[in-house]
Amino acid sequence: MYSSNLKNFNTMYNEKEVITLVQSQIPEVKARIEFEKNGSLTVYAVMQQLAQHVKALLVNDAKKSIKQCFDLAGMIYKNGTPAIKNAVSNVFVYSVSNWVDLFYIPQSEMADLMPKNLKEEYKHMHDCKGV
Repeated sequence: MYSSNLKNFNTMYNEKEVITLVQSQIPEVKARIEFEKNGSLTVYAVMQQLAQHVKALLVNDAKKSIKQCFDLAGMIYKNGTPAIKNAVSNVFVYSVSNWVDLFYIPQSEMADLMPKNLKEEYKHMHDCKGV
């Protein structure tokens, strides 16, 4: 699924590597990033664009592509620095979970598409809503 240029799983991704990774794995996100680039590009902006892409996929019920995005975000979360994990959790997962709630997509349906680490973040985020 992913290209062979991925790092060893025992090393942490830095912000520049995450940006390059997302751009290389999801061409639609690369186009969004380049279109909206106005100055410095952060991992937070990239996670927001990845979330926007997943939202568009949700509307089209493109489960295979959604799973690919979730797997990529899960890998980034697993191998990212604490700041990158924060971006994945607080930007990507939060944005996608709000969209899922807005369109009444069953939580179980979304959770089935997520890797374990994102599923835990999603569950934690969803359980904290309304507190």
